[in-house]
Amino acid sequence: MTVLVLGEIFNEPDFMTAEDVECAFLLWSPRVEKAVGDAVRIRHRSDPCNQPGKDLHSSFTGRCNFRQISSVSHQTGVKSDRHGGYTPPNEVFPLQSKQKIRQVRRLKTLLRRYKALTLHEGAPSDLVATRDATREWSCILKACGYGSKWMNWILSFEAVSVLTYKLPDVETLEVVTQITQLDCDHTCRTEAKMRLDAFKN
Repeated sequence: MTVLVLGEIFNEPDFMTAEDVECAFLLWSPRVEKAVGDAVRIRHRSDPCNQPGKDLHSSFTGRCNFRQISSVSHQTGVKSDRHGGYTPPNEVFPLQSKQKIRQVRRLKTLLRRYKALTLHEGAPSDLVATRDATREWSCILKACGYGSKWMNWILSFEAVSVLTYKLPDVETLEVVTQITQLDCDHTCRTEAKMRLDAFKN
């Protein structure tokens, strides 16, 4: 392998500034990486058993590129409810906890919407609003975070004997909302305690 030196890139290396040195490394390192990659490929073609790698691994490339900024992904908590409907008692990060919080907020939003509908003989009279609320209820029934779906989970409670695919009555909606919120609060507090215990350990 040909050895590359900085003098091959700049004629007067003794008078180079810090920016020149950085530029020199940026020009020099890809040549070294290419030479090593060529050597690995040749060795692989001649002896694939002892050299299983077909090329220089990507983790060994770009090491002299000081301008690259590696971004570290951080866990994000749950955003606050814009309508002030529900805020979890503790900060949560797992996907399942976020799904449960989303379900509680959906139920509370549907409950507010349902109470705002104009009722005629105990049933909503606004067809468009009723149709939208029914679609939201259908999404709530199939929500994730509770096993296969929320509907099967909520029916396991004695207080909820039956659910309809159409809009339920206000009393049933209030009961399932309270049960779901209690479960969500418990999940958030349990997660917070586990994080605290892990930090103490």
